[in-house]
Amino acid sequence: MFEWAKNKGAERYSFMSFPYTNGTFEKHDSFLNTTYSH
Repeated sequence: MFEWAKNKGAERYSFMSFPYTNGTFEKHDSFLNTTYSH
C-alpha cells in the first residue's frame, strides 16, 4: 500500500481508530526519502 500511495502522489497519511475504551487514537505521519545524493 505504501508504494501505491507514493505512486498516487501522497506525501503523508493519517490513521484514526476508535478503540473500545473512551477516546480516540490518531496517528499522522509523512513519507520521507532519506537518500541524499550530491
